[in-house]
Amino acid sequence: MSKDQPDLGQGLVDFLLSEKKNAQGNDPARRSARSRTIRASELGTYLYCRRAWWLDRQGVPSNNKAKMRSGTRMHQKHGRQVFAATLNRALGYILLLAGLVMLTIYLTQLAL
Repeated sequence: MSKDQPDLGQGLVDFLLSEKKNAQGNDPARRSARSRTIRASELGTYLYCRRAWWLDRQGVPSNNKAKMRSGTRMHQKHGRQVFAATLNRALGYILLLAGLVMLTIYLTQLAL
């Protein structure tokens, strides 16, 4: 990153540090509400559009409900594909191991 370009993530880091500082007060309700986990998707939203991130934090509903549902379906489909690929890889390793065992047995029988 060059000196001319602002560090877009620095504003978020500063904000989170200020929230952490504010959350260290004596009020337990305030502390628990402020010290929550920041998700990677939130970082992406912030870097893409700070206003969208802020509106989401304020609980303002999105106007892009159809696109959000479409994105959710796409992510679910991708998750199923990744799971299937993982199962296929495991099956491949099992079959490779079975083949190696059978080859070992066959070569052992030839040697006798």
